[in-house]
Order: sequence, then structure tokens, then C-alpha cells
Amino acid sequence: MQEWDHGDELSRYLQWLEEEKGNTNNKEYYSSCNEIDKLADMFIANCHEKFRLEKQESYRRFQEMLARSA
Repeated sequence: MQEWDHGDELSRYLQWLEEEKGNTNNKEYYSSCNEIDKLADMFIANCHEKFRLEKQESYRRFQEMLARSA
């Protein structure tokens, strides 16, 4: 569950940065864009890790099911 909480936090922060975009000058805007890119990369990496772990767990459950049916 912690991954989802972290993802929700990132989503809210990214939305806030987008809303603030109109209130900043160009230097601050580009700094915000870089920050958004970094946060997006972190979010994507977090999702990939979660998917990898879910795939491993699914494979483990499948193997257990096969062992029970044999």
C-alpha cells in the first residue's frame, strides 16, 4: 500500500506544480519542469518495481496451484 500512497502524493504534487506554472517566470518554470521530470521518473520506476514484484508473486501462486493439482 505504501507505493500507492507515494504515487498519490506524487500525483497531487505534480498537479500543484502544473497549477503554479502560470504564476512563475521562465527560470522558475524550467526549474519546475525539471523537478516534474525527476518526480515522474521516480513514479515510473516505482510502478515498474511494483509490477515486477506483482509478476513474481503471480508466478509463485501459479506454481503453487500447479503443484496442488499434480
